[in-house]
Amino acid sequence: MFRMYFRKEANVINPTIFGVIPARGGSRGVPNKNLRELYSKPLINYIVEAALGTKAIHRVYVSTDSEQIAARASVIGAQIILHPSKLSTDDAPTFGVIRYALSSFRQSGYSPSVVVTMRPTSPLCLSSDIEAGG
Repeated sequence: MFRMYFRKEANVINPTIFGVIPARGGSRGVPNKNLRELYSKPLINYIVEAALGTKAIHRVYVSTDSEQIAARASVIGAQIILHPSKLSTDDAPTFGVIRYALSSFRQSGYSPSVVVTMRPTSPLCLSSDIEAGG
């Protein structure tokens, strides 16, 4: 459902935790799937709302190559990272998106101790699932 990345010198007593939701615009199977409605809400809304509802995550980012996904995620409260389209191909690993996000954080003066990645295709994931770590 999600994965955590820790910084080597992370502050384990009072960690700064950022959530990153990689959401690419293209999909071969279901076009624009992250914006498709599921029970009257776009799919991306579910995971963004779950992440924003946790007390553990200090900032929630959606990293995307799509202006439409960025606009939707921004409206519901996520911070946006627009990444290059080469990070959104079918065979591009998620870690490339995370590396790009970390670089964006550093450029903005942020240095999270932990980065939690969550998938927009997990609409059943609740805030309590994220806080429980699994």
